[in-house]
Amino acid sequence: MDGTGKLFVYILRSASDPTRHYVGLTSDVARRLVWHNGPGGGHTVSGRPWAVVVAIEFKRHPSAMGAADVSAFLTWLVVERHVSASTHNQALAGLLFLYNDVLHVEIGSVPPVVRARTPDRLPAP
Repeated sequence: MDGTGKLFVYILRSASDPTRHYVGLTSDVARRLVWHNGPGGGHTVSGRPWAVVVAIEFKRHPSAMGAADVSAFLTWLVVERHVSASTHNQALAGLLFLYNDVLHVEIGSVPPVVRARTPDRLPAP
């Protein structure tokens, strides 16, 4: 963190392939977006340009939060931000990755959440 105490979980969507998402954790979302879209974008290079879908400031570090907090956040994405099913699934996968592989924190079983609705698909004529 940069000393301001702010910490954001952010979700990016690729403009070149809208099915691709990236979930990150940072204290400066604007700086990270520039990095992802710039020459040092790492494994996000092929998805350029990236746009921020959502950035949420956490008052507590995610390692101090548990499954109920993750469930509340995922429900908030659907109810308040009206994210697509794809974005919602990426957020869930990203948060599980964040907890399991980055923070090495076991959050346990995430309580049921309100799920984003997948649009009805009509058969081709």
